[in-house]
Amino acid sequence: MIRYLEIAAEQGNQIAYNNLGNHYELNDNYELAIHYYQQATDHEAALYSLAKIYFKGEGVEKI
Repeated sequence: MIRYLEIAAEQGNQIAYNNLGNHYELNDNYELAIHYYQQATDHEAALYSLAKIYFKGEGVEKI
């Protein structure tokens, strides 16, 4: 299933970007989750999830 989402994301599908971000966030791979959420700039849920990761400080450098 992930491969199909990757194919859809390569074609610019915003929902696929969001779903890939969700998958990687749930598996604690925040670097990839952030990458995919950042690609989904027109998807509100992805932007919310990205903000949530930044707020919690997961997968980002803390200063």
